[in-house]
Amino acid sequence: MASDLPSWIALPETKAFPGAAAARKAFFDVIKPGGGTADKVGLGRKAALIFGRNPDSTDVLLEHPSISRRHAAVLHDGKGGLFLYDFGSTHGTFLDGNKVDGRTPTELQEGSRVKFAESSRTYILRLPSAAGDAADSMGHPAAIGGHRATASSTSARGAAGKEKEGEEGEAELDKGMLEQLPLSFGGSKKVGVAGSMSKSAMAEGIAEMMKEIEATEKKRLQEYEKEGKKAAAGVDGKVNGGGDESDNDEEGHGLKLLAGGNANSTPSSSASSASTAAAAAARGKREKEKEDVEGEEETPATVARRNQVPMSHEVSLRGHHKQITCLAMDPAGARVAVGGMDYKLLLYDFGGMDKSHKPFREFVPEDGNPVVGVSWSPTGDRLVVATGSTQAKVYDRDGVRLMVFTKGDPYITDLVHTKGHTMSLSATAWHPREKDTVMTTSLDGTIRLWDLQGPQTFDQLHNKRVIKAKSARSTRVAVTCGVFSPVADYVAAGCQDGSVQLFSLKKTNWIRPDICMRPAHGPEHHVTAVAFAHDGKTLASRGTDDCVRLWDIRKPQVPLKVFEGVTTFYDSSNVAFSPDGRLVCCGTNVPPLRKGEEVGGTERTGMLKFFEVGGDGLEAYLTVGVAPESSVTHLTWHPRLKQVVAGTSGGTTKVLYDPTFSVKGALMSSNRVKRKSDPMDAAPVGGVVGRIINPSALPMFRDDEEMGKKRKARMNRADPVKSKRPDLPVNGPGAQGRVSGMTNFTQYVMQTKQKNTILEEDPREAILKYAEKAREGTQLVGRAYAKTAPKAQFLEKTLEQEVEDMKEMEAEILRK
Repeated sequence: MASDLPSWIALPETKAFPGAAAARKAFFDVIKPGGGTADKVGLGRKAALIFGRNPDSTDVLLEHPSISRRHAAVLHDGKGGLFLYDFGSTHGTFLDGNKVDGRTPTELQEGSRVKFAESSRTYILRLPSAAGDAADSMGHPAAIGGHRATASSTSARGAAGKEKEGEEGEAELDKGMLEQLPLSFGGSKKVGVAGSMSKSAMAEGIAEMMKEIEATEKKRLQEYEKEGKKAAAGVDGKVNGGGDESDNDEEGHGLKLLAGGNANSTPSSSASSASTAAAAAARGKREKEKEDVEGEEETPATVARRNQVPMSHEVSLRGHHKQITCLAMDPAGARVAVGGMDYKLLLYDFGGMDKSHKPFREFVPEDGNPVVGVSWSPTGDRLVVATGSTQAKVYDRDGVRLMVFTKGDPYITDLVHTKGHTMSLSATAWHPREKDTVMTTSLDGTIRLWDLQGPQTFDQLHNKRVIKAKSARSTRVAVTCGVFSPVADYVAAGCQDGSVQLFSLKKTNWIRPDICMRPAHGPEHHVTAVAFAHDGKTLASRGTDDCVRLWDIRKPQVPLKVFEGVTTFYDSSNVAFSPDGRLVCCGTNVPPLRKGEEVGGTERTGMLKFFEVGGDGLEAYLTVGVAPESSVTHLTWHPRLKQVVAGTSGGTTKVLYDPTFSVKGALMSSNRVKRKSDPMDAAPVGGVVGRIINPSALPMFRDDEEMGKKRKARMNRADPVKSKRPDLPVNGPGAQGRVSGMTNFTQYVMQTKQKNTILEEDPREAILKYAEKAREGTQLVGRAYAKTAPKAQFLEKTLEQEVEDMKEMEAEILRK
């Protein structure tokens, strides 16, 4: 797809060319039709940043229907130059109101205004290196109208047939200049309606604005008198000595245009001297500020603040006594759910906490199973919790259980034909756009999608779809982590064989993964986490090989970057992207303490490492120590609060924030002071010393400590309920199931029922009762077998009789 781009494109080399650093940090300010910045688009990530409507072949997605699938691109020449390149789109690309030629690079300058097709949004180029020249740019027409025609576009429009198009462009330019003026100087948000000003009125407004600017610069000159004199002396020496006068010429030219006069007329000497002195003072101030900034850039705190990395302040959330395995913040950033190896899930509410930072809800989702995953719904009203068991559960935002997922049949070979997981869960995620769709992953090798409005059996939910992950040999492989893409077109899964597999949700049957990185982290290491960037095309994966890899899912053969040195011992270790997508954050794990090894030191501290997604650097851009003598086991970076929440192996959850750019969240609870105890709270009422005794109070308000132990025991003995005294017999007629003379109805039945005497009867005598009947043949069986039946042999004497006979016989023998 990149064959139609010029061959000279390359990322800027900051060492060889001084202007390359500005090109690396260049970005587009996206301006809405009514005014105001809608978004910012960084341009330093790639050598060619493609704009278009097709999400699979572009880097910046534009959704206007008039824009082509691959509309245009911003190109780098490797030396700091930026060029606009149109792919021959149907409706064209416009630079400063003029349509650029198709497939012809057109150079971009600071303040260039770009429009794509018929889209109403304007993209203004910003170069950070030129931000310091803001005072000089006030005298340049580009600072007001934003118009700076390129040499290539001007030469291409030399034909007479395009004069009309140039006039229309100038008319649009005048409207744009008028829109950019402040309302106090004659500007108007609506051009072409009643109340908009003419060119002469606009010139008068500009003249007034210039007067105020000169007055402001004079005041600054008084404040910076020393710097202004030195700079003015240097400038006068250059001008009088015939030195380089390009700066003065440019400033004078800008003043003439802003004053609305003829370009060939010369300003008065007083105005030129005042403007020269003001410009010199401004330069002195900028040089001093630049030196201060360069000095501050060396400290990590300045680097973090410039990139909006929260690290200056932290808050500790306590409640777990074992390793933190998962945590998640709701979309609004009001509550955070933290799960751990102690089987507990804690819910914290930033709006209701004080400095003690105690959770408002604590419960155990599944006894004997750690919490391995938690995720909030897009609306923040529910959360799904995955544990080490086979069943996930859904709770409301207050921790009340709403639903349980069903358990699968482990004896079914094909797991598609069972309605739940058959092995331990490993992760869970809520659909980013659908409030009733949830995903769970398990060690049984399946990814299951659940519809919360789907069928249930015995109040347990059945899964909707089943996705099976397979190894290179098409055998079952355990899924260790999973996540949805930002637009929910893919579901990514990390597997135990070290592979990362992506499945498209537009399909209903999955024979093999649509995108596969095999092996992403090697066959001997498994993947612990996967995470999508906000563009939906960049994927980060982390494995037990101590590496974090960045992937472009459109080119999954080779990783974009490999960040090494990220120690990983825990399966819950993950990665997170910054809100602007320029940085990726991951926490390091501390190795187990070996025999003879001392406690303490930087090697025994869990770190947060921040890496740059763009650029060529592979080393950590910033490192922040978070957990002494413990590991950072799980983290999240909230895009709205701009705060990082990190869980540690010691059971403490750290919330990192910076008051300069972070909002709400930990800022609310950290500033809320706990109510101090008042000594009068424990003072006796009315000055009475001792305890107030009220013997006539109701039992619910009675103080049991009023009485002594002996009296309390005596009263408990007299209480039939507490002493468990048996019921006494009823004298008189029975009532309420009790019979007169009996304790209860059961005793009455046992005493009055027919007595069973079979246990007291001699079995021999019971059998001999039927001997005469059998001999007479009165029974049916006896008649049928009277002739053939053998003769029954019965004992004639009992054992006792035989013993007595033997004794008599022995006595008779002795007598003889």
